Amino acid sequence: MRFPSLLLLSVGLLCCRFCDLPLARILATRTWGAATLQGARTLSWLFTPALHAGVAVVLSVWHFFRNKRPGSPVFRFILLHGVVNLSIALLKCLVGRARPFVLSGGEVTLFRHMTLDDFYHSFPSGHVGVACVTVAVCALHRPSFKRVGMALLPFVALSRLVLMKHFVGDLLLTCLLVMWLNVLVSKIEERVETVSRV
Repeated sequence: MRFPSLLLLSVGLLCCRFCDLPLARILATRTWGAATLQGARTLSWLFTPALHAGVAVVLSVWHFFRNKRPGSPVFRFILLHGVVNLSIALLKCLVGRARPFVLSGGEVTLFRHMTLDDFYHSFPSGHVGVACVTVAVCALHRPSFKRVGMALLPFVALSRLVLMKHFVGDLLLTCLLVMWLNVLVSKIEERVETVSRV
């Protein structure tokens, strides 16, 4: 766990420092086909945090009435999803990093800290965060789904790049954030399970 975390942190920070702006300028000059843009929009829609929050609410109600114990995949999804979404929403407002399409429009301000303006919510990526949560839960409870999730994750990230919503560094650091939060949620889940047995 330590090596992948350090690797993602290093690459993410290097991308933020050296690659993000030049790559965003290259992507801004690229003309994408209608099918590519539609595919990117569809994939983005499938991993919209609001859509998955709705799924989490429905699963929470189902989980409550079925009286499932902690440790179930549903409980893990709800808990991890809640922690990740709250953390991402808070960080988006605190960091206030401009989205690539804002900078390609001639705006020179890269950061506006403590803002609710969606144009300045590039870091971290909610869509990639949701995709990482899905991969983490599937990998934990259905190892056979791990390959499918890992194959889908780069496409979700690529769709956000094509739509000029995030920088590469944002996406890499979001994956790292979810990895850390997954470890935190594991500890919370163990504690809840211990308390529920008493």
